[in-house]
This record gives sequence, structure tokens and C-alpha cells, in this order.
Amino acid sequence: MAPLYALDFTAPIVNQVVDLAQVFRLDLAPASGATPTPVPSPTPTLATPTPTPTATPTPVPTMTPTPAATPTPTPSVAPTASPTPSPTPPPVPTTVPAQITAVTISDASSNWGPDYTALGNCYDGARSSTSVVAQSAGAFATRFQQSVASDCEAVPTGGGGVSADATADYTVGFAVTCPAGSTYQLAVSTTLRGAHTINRDNGDGCDLPFFGTTLDSQAQVSVVSGSLTGGTLASGSLGLVAPADLTSAPDADAGFLRTGSAVISGTGTGSAVAHTLRFQWNARCASNGDSLNTGSECAVRLGLTSELDPNGIAACMSADDYPGAGSRVAADDGHLVNVTGVCTTLVGAPTATPQPTATPQPTATPVPTPSPVPTQTPVVTPTPVFTPTPTAGPLGPLALTVATGSSSYCPADSVAGSLLKTHGNPTGGVPGTVCSGSKGAFTSDPLQLAGGAPDVFGRADLILAAPVVIGVDLDTQTPNCGGSCGACWRLEDDPANLGFVDCDGGANADQTLIVNSNTTAAPPAPALDPAWWTLPSGASNGGAGAAIVRVRVKRMRVNGTTTCPGVNDSAWSSRPIESLALVTGQATTRIDAPRRCTGSLFGTACPNANPLTVTLTGSNFSCANWTTNSGARLVIPFVNLDENLGSTFGTGDIAQVLRLND
Repeated sequence: MAPLYALDFTAPIVNQVVDLAQVFRLDLAPASGATPTPVPSPTPTLATPTPTPTATPTPVPTMTPTPAATPTPTPSVAPTASPTPSPTPPPVPTTVPAQITAVTISDASSNWGPDYTALGNCYDGARSSTSVVAQSAGAFATRFQQSVASDCEAVPTGGGGVSADATADYTVGFAVTCPAGSTYQLAVSTTLRGAHTINRDNGDGCDLPFFGTTLDSQAQVSVVSGSLTGGTLASGSLGLVAPADLTSAPDADAGFLRTGSAVISGTGTGSAVAHTLRFQWNARCASNGDSLNTGSECAVRLGLTSELDPNGIAACMSADDYPGAGSRVAADDGHLVNVTGVCTTLVGAPTATPQPTATPQPTATPVPTPSPVPTQTPVVTPTPVFTPTPTAGPLGPLALTVATGSSSYCPADSVAGSLLKTHGNPTGGVPGTVCSGSKGAFTSDPLQLAGGAPDVFGRADLILAAPVVIGVDLDTQTPNCGGSCGACWRLEDDPANLGFVDCDGGANADQTLIVNSNTTAAPPAPALDPAWWTLPSGASNGGAGAAIVRVRVKRMRVNGTTTCPGVNDSAWSSRPIESLALVTGQATTRIDAPRRCTGSLFGTACPNANPLTVTLTGSNFSCANWTTNSGARLVIPFVNLDENLGSTFGTGDIAQVLRLND
């Protein structure tokens, strides 16, 4: 054996520098069969020191160098860490009602009369009134009402004409108080509701000897303009679209409804901030006459009567009356303004207090002090500017075009198009099952609908903005048809009842019309008893876009032609009014104990059913797609009692539901 050592040896496995102490031993194998003789170790020849020989040499102590002791450093106490500040959370907007005070109205409209013009014996006038109809700490409502009217009566020298042109101009003033530094928002909604009315003076004794004019007269209202002071218009408009003009020679009445909304923003000062809202428009009536024609009564009705008394007789001016034509409610008509205000203050969110880091205790083993983490520089959070959510604007106009329908005798309910579905008319035989009262050739101007602004529940007012006539060709085999005939309906807005469209869903839009006909003893006039009708007739959710349009209906059948009278034709004047509704839900007509027609022809006979029942379902509107040809369907129920079905079939009852497909 031999002692060895290695200093600063690089270990190949762990790749570290170390010192090694080693002994190297050689075992010599003896010759085959010989007994080995031990050989004594030679005596070392070193002078000093003289090692004592041993069988196994003792390594020299220096073979494994003792490393120098590393002095134990005095442990350093880690300094107490300073808490790292958290980013400042953004302030939270908080709203409270604004304080609205000092509401005033100043009226600068052009009012006059009644004025009298001798040439033509003509009268005209305009008047207006204003009022604050409601007020609370953070809201108020005002109403402006107006009447503009004209009329000419007979004189020995002949008739005449006159016009009345009036300007509506009024200003609403008020003050808004919010905390200094806050912002405030004023939600403003406006409504213009009224009617254009023309009365021909025919046969009322006021226009002798002319018996009414044959010239057109005209009623009109311009666009409504709106302006403001004291804030900034953030969204919407204070103006309104002009109603349609009414031009007519015979008696006519056209209700109108226009709605709008706006948001006004401002900055609170802690004191009252003055605001004004100014509204302006022109209203005009023209009673057109000449030497042979007296000018008709004409009125723009916005909640007031005209106080015209032609010839000193109040009854000689009826176009301006309330309830008058259309059974209007004076308190509902006019220009209405609703204002609601809120203050928005930005309140800082609470910040948690940071806890200090505990002081570490020194230990025998030194703990390296970590490099301190740089304290994050707080980021200055910009003061957020509160942006108000704009008030939803009105849906506006929608023209529902009436599509034609199937020419089949009994199309399936699912077939596209408009349909007059019936039960009670002769059926079977050569034509097969007959459940359609027409051949599908519908003719109509569009139904001019107008939707208001949805409220917080998503429901908006919905009206028929202009009268319309709908016609459809009847089959030439219809009794007493005369080679060609048609069914006609005249629809106008029901001013006493307001319809709606439920944009978010939740409302029911079904209706039923149920009557007991008492077989041969049908109910007497009126043709329609309101007690027969139920609206809504269910409790189920009609879904988003469910709608009800309240209408007044007149019906007639024309023989020898398929052309219906125009919307202002005097032929409608004698027809009874039925107050019903167009709905997007389900419409059902049921006649209990019906009067059954008799007779048969080549297998075609009257149905032997009790009750007679017809049901059709409409389709909802889409408030997000408030456009023409949106696919909406409206349905409305009718009953025909003791209908003359011709000499072959006699008299019978017929249940009907009319479906109008956009």
C-alpha cells in the first residue's frame, strides 16, 4: 500500500473542487503452488521525523488539509419592511334625486279671436293654455293645450273661405340643485297627442242654401322644434315629427300621436342652476270655399275647444268639440313634457389598511437578507366621468304592409299571408271543405303604426296613427255577389284606449269574442256588445314583442265590385262602430247556440256544429327590428249574426277571425 493525497481535486460527478485522502493497495498473487513469504516493509531513510514502521503505514496528518474555519458572521437583523401601497380603487358613482324647483311656464303663442270675416261669413280663432300637472322633489310634468279652428257659413251673396295660421311658442323654466362637483342628468320625455277634424256642414241648417261644401279643407301641424338653456343635450331630441296632414271634402277625423325623449346633462354647483325648455310649431286650418261652396268646419284639436259660434249658434261649429269625433278625452290631448332629474356623486371606495411586516429574530445560522423589493409607485387613478345611460327613445313609426293570402278554399293556418277564416258558411260538396271567407286577394294601404318609448318594464304605447281601409275579394260563388264582390274593413285608432307593445315580454295579448246567438233569436242591436269581448283573455306570457293595437272598426260588403270606399268616403258614416283590437296573440271567435243556415247545393251544405268556433294566432313584433316586413301578424275576431247567405242557404251565423300578415 502507498499513501496518496489530492488537493483541489475536481469531482467529475458533482462538478465541485474538494480535497481527497487516499491509500493505494496492491495485492500480488503468489506463484502457482508456492506459499508466499511475507516481506518486511523497508525502513524509511528520512532524517526527521523517524516514523515508526508498522505493518500498515499511518498516513501523514497533512495528507488531509484542515480547512480554515470560516468565521461566523454576526447575524444582521432584517429591517422592518414598509407596507406596499395598493392602487387607489376608482370612486363609485352614487345617485340621488335632484332638487327641481321654481317650475314656470311662459306662453308666447299667437292667440286671437274668434275673428269674423264678413265676406263669406267666415270665422276663425286660436287659443292656448298651459299648466303644471305634477311636481315632486326630483320631477315635474307640464301640459300645453291648443285649438286652431276655422269655418264659413252661408250668406245671400254666396259662400267663402278662410284660413287660421297659429304659432305655438312656449317655454318651461325650472332650477336644478345638486352637490358641488357632482354631475346631473335630466331625462325629458315629450308627447304630442291630438286630432285633425273636418266637418262638412252638410244638412245641419248652418250653411243653407248650399248644403255643404264640395271643396277640400285642410288641417295640419308642423314639426315640433325644441331648444334648451342651462345644460348640454347628451342624447335624443326635444323635437317631434310632424303628424300627417288631413285634407278632405267630406267629414273626416284623424288622431295622431308623436313621442320623443332626450337626456340633458349638467354640473352641480351646490346652488340652483337655471334651465329652460322651449317648444315651437305651427298649426293651420283652412276652410276652402268659393261663391258656390261654403268652407267646411276645420279644427286642430290639442285639448281645447275653439269657442267659435258661427252665426251666434254654438251647434254650427262641432269639429272642435270634446269628446266630439273620435270620442276624445280633452285632458289626454296636447303637448306634454315630463322631466326627471338625478345627481351623480363619485364616492371613493374604502381602502384596506396594510399590516406591517413582523421583525425577524436573529438566528445562529446567518440568513441572507433578501434584496428589498422596490416599493411600487402608486398609479394615479383618473377621476372617472360618469356617462349617463341614454333614455330609450321612441320606437317610432312602422308601416305594416298587408300581404295577400292563399286562394285555397281552406288553407292551413300555417300558410303564409293574410287570411279571413270562417265557420258557419256553406261547406263541402264540389269545392270541398270551405273555411276561408275570401280568395286571398287582399288590398290595403299599409297600417301606419306608431310606437312610443319603452318604460322601465319594456312596455311602449302603440297606436294606429292613421285610418286605413282593408279589402279582399270574395269568391264569385258568394250569394248575392253579382259577379264580383268584396269585404271591406275601415280601421282607426281608438282614442279612448291605448294599445302597447311589450318589448321585454311578460304581457298577455290574447282575446276572445263569445256570443250566445239563441239560434233563430239573435241578439238585438248593437251588433257588438262589449260584454262579449275579453281582452286580454289569458294569463300566459305572450313573449317579447307581444302587442295590442286598440282600434275602432267599421265593416261593409260591396256587391258588383271589389273596390272598397276610401277612408274618408261618406259611405262609412252609416256603418256601426265596433271597438276591438288587433293582437299578436291568439284571437278566438265563438258563437254558442248558433243560427244554422239551411239548404244544400250539389253536396254543399251548412255546418251542423255547436258552437261555431274560429281561432287564429298572430306573430310578435321585434322592438330591436322595428321595420316594415318584420314578419309580424295581427289577428282580430268578428261575428256575423243572421247573415243573408242567399236563397239557397237562407240565413245563418258566421264566426270570423281576420289575420293581417306583414
